[in-house]
Amino acid sequence: MDNVVFSDVKELGSWENPIVKLHQPFPQNSIYWKSDSVTISAQNFDKIQYKYAIHTSKPTFFGRNEKNEKLAFEGIDSQDNRTLTLRQMINLISGKYIKFWNINVWHYISKRKGKLPDDFPSDLLLNALKEYKQEILPLDTKDQMYTAIIALIQHNAFQTKFEWLIVFEIATEVDPNYTFINHLKTLKYSDENLSNFIDICKSIKPYTINIKLEPYVEIAKWLIQLCRHKIDTLYILWRDVLIYNNEIENNLLKCFGERIRECISHDDAVALEYHFKEVPVNWTKENITAIKRLLHDDTLY
Repeated sequence: MDNVVFSDVKELGSWENPIVKLHQPFPQNSIYWKSDSVTISAQNFDKIQYKYAIHTSKPTFFGRNEKNEKLAFEGIDSQDNRTLTLRQMINLISGKYIKFWNINVWHYISKRKGKLPDDFPSDLLLNALKEYKQEILPLDTKDQMYTAIIALIQHNAFQTKFEWLIVFEIATEVDPNYTFINHLKTLKYSDENLSNFIDICKSIKPYTINIKLEPYVEIAKWLIQLCRHKIDTLYILWRDVLIYNNEIENNLLKCFGERIRECISHDDAVALEYHFKEVPVNWTKENITAIKRLLHDDTLY
């Protein structure tokens, strides 16, 4: 008689073969059971259904006979199945576990030339980093941590997902110079995804206030460049996402002016009238005059 765990994934028997047995590592603790380690493919980790069971069999002269095997499952039917999702696993990550998963990500990408497969759950792993602090890891894992996070950011961003923006919350711990932006230079969004992205970027504004001038200007220019032919999105970026002081404005005016001129160059008279009407109502005369100066200042070409 064996205590086993059954599941709908092949690594746990596919509801057919009781291959994963439970044992008691500490006989004095009769209610604690565990199995040997089981590796389950990420693509099978969407939502695992499983049950515990007692497996009994009677040996025969001819060896194994399935007719003599019995399984006593917990519960009555499939409605009693237990469910395990990768999100549940990730939610358990804290402190000591971050080192474990990040080193595993690092080894994963080191074997695959720095790339993660399309179905890799980068969104879940990035969300697990919200409480990350550098001091929870040994110093010798810092480079591995950075490599793993960059790989997750790239994977998530180029999958047109936005969980990678979590990096702004933890950048002081993992990438204080914000060099991750250099790995996103070729990122482009469709008009719809760009609008969604800029809207979500409003949430990162509080985390950008204390960024040093040079990396902030680099980030802001990258955001402006993303707004290729969407002047209305550019307005929202300028008004609701970016922060300003005299130094920042002086560094961004040329880039912003070039982007406005490029957006306008692709519009007809009807579109230009629409954009004019879409100018935020709370813009002052000084705002409008500044934009007008940008459009006529030849030194900014």
